[in-house]
Amino acid sequence: MVMRERKGTIDGYEWRCRTKGGENPHDSMNEFAVKDVRVNKNTVVDWYMFRREVCMAAVLKESAPLGGEGKIVEIDD
Repeated sequence: MVMRERKGTIDGYEWRCRTKGGENPHDSMNEFAVKDVRVNKNTVVDWYMFRREVCMAAVLKESAPLGGEGKIVEIDD
């Protein structure tokens, strides 16, 4: 899973599974929690948003600049 920017989401980001084609990974995770665990859909959405915020805080706290003196950084779009 990778985090990507995405317009139309509350915080502007989404988790994306590289192995799933056109399926929305959020739908399958949410559906599992709602159907199999029998949790209210709103609770599921709130829980995943909380987890996303925790992950974003960790990424921002632990991030470091790329490169430096004598280092070559290649960025592939």
